[in-house]
Amino acid sequence: MQIYWNKRLISLFISILCCLGLHAQPHYYISDIAITGNKTTKERIILRELQFHKGDSVLVSRLPHVINRCKENLDNLRLFIYTDVDYKMVPNSDSLIVIHINVEERWYYIPLFEPKLEDRNTSTWLKDFDMSRTSLKLGANIHNMFGLNHTLTVGFKIGFQQSLNLSYKNITLDRAQKHFIAVGISAQRSHHIDVMTVEDAPSRIKDLDRILYQSVNGYLDYTYRYNVRITHHLNFDFNHISIADTVLLTNPIFWGNDHTKRLNLSLEYYLRHDQRDYAAFPLKGYYLKTSGRVFTTSDFSVRHLQLYANAQYYWDLGNRWFATERMTAGISMKNTKAYILDQALGYGENELRGYDYHVIDGQHFIALNSTIRYNIMPTKVVVINWLSWLSKFNKPHFTFYAHTFFDMGAVYHSYPSPSNTLSNQLLFSGGFGVDLVTYYDIVLSLNYSLNKQKEQGFYFSLHYPLK
Repeated sequence: MQIYWNKRLISLFISILCCLGLHAQPHYYISDIAITGNKTTKERIILRELQFHKGDSVLVSRLPHVINRCKENLDNLRLFIYTDVDYKMVPNSDSLIVIHINVEERWYYIPLFEPKLEDRNTSTWLKDFDMSRTSLKLGANIHNMFGLNHTLTVGFKIGFQQSLNLSYKNITLDRAQKHFIAVGISAQRSHHIDVMTVEDAPSRIKDLDRILYQSVNGYLDYTYRYNVRITHHLNFDFNHISIADTVLLTNPIFWGNDHTKRLNLSLEYYLRHDQRDYAAFPLKGYYLKTSGRVFTTSDFSVRHLQLYANAQYYWDLGNRWFATERMTAGISMKNTKAYILDQALGYGENELRGYDYHVIDGQHFIALNSTIRYNIMPTKVVVINWLSWLSKFNKPHFTFYAHTFFDMGAVYHSYPSPSNTLSNQLLFSGGFGVDLVTYYDIVLSLNYSLNKQKEQGFYFSLHYPLK
């Protein structure tokens, strides 16, 4: 009993010493937060991203770190071309400071006139260059509506794919700005459709005299923003689809049953923990995303469950050297064979560089992407005087990086086709390249790579940020 009380007293004594030591460290007290440059954006949208409030105290030793984190948060809003966060001492005071935030806003009202390359990536489109696989997207994309970071999109596509879509995102539900919803509806139709994988590449059928695929899709997305960098998402999606009988004649296991019309329903939850410095091209920090998705047809004849994880870590090695480790993995279960539910590597964000021309189908997969980068040219801002009348576009910035990489991964497929040989084996590739990072979060990359199958070549990619 005596020993127990001695331990409690020692713990209490140590806690008191720690508190006294912390209190003894010098603090700054935030007397005010001054924001300039936000002609459209409401102040509360900016204040929400800060790690402090008016009247808070901050350790002097931690203030540079706190200010840097606030700048990163504002940059990742993707509302501003440039941001600056600094502080000044209040005259005749040793501990009172004013936080100064200056932002330069982007152009928010963007008419859509955008050629779309209807392939999985730019390299695939360039390999088999065919202008018929191009769509033209028209409409309008309005960011930061009412200065509240809402996004309204109205658009349609003509050409290789035809579609109409309407969406409204980042709708705030509460004054604390922790709860959001997004809604959207779209319609699509196409004379072309990928119906199977042959020789580890999508095989497409085309019929210009009839519609092979058409759908009406709607979604409702709820987001709970636990704090600035941790968010919970719940997404409900419905999709009414019609396909031509040609699709099922070509691939009887295209989507798991023999119906040419059906209603698909899905519910997905994911947690995102984003501690990256700059989401469009991170160099420091980490990112974690875990998700679970349940999919079923309205008659429950096709049921599918997928669990997914995406982990990324970024190091600043010093002297303009940076390292990246990225892992994506997924496991899935379903009650029937279905080609469209077996998309593993080569789709979306799940990639192995050097296999740009391929897709690897299966139920379970893992990919590891390792990259070392060197900053060839630090950020350079160019002022284009003759564009001074377009202040949102006349000060582009550019940064160049050289990189080398090594990727490896594997896909397990329980019923592989004899013509597809990349699943059920360890794959790897390596190479080098350059990246150009410019404003409005656009990243251009050129890679040379060599993979396990001794395929080599140059691959080009153009990345637009996801909003």
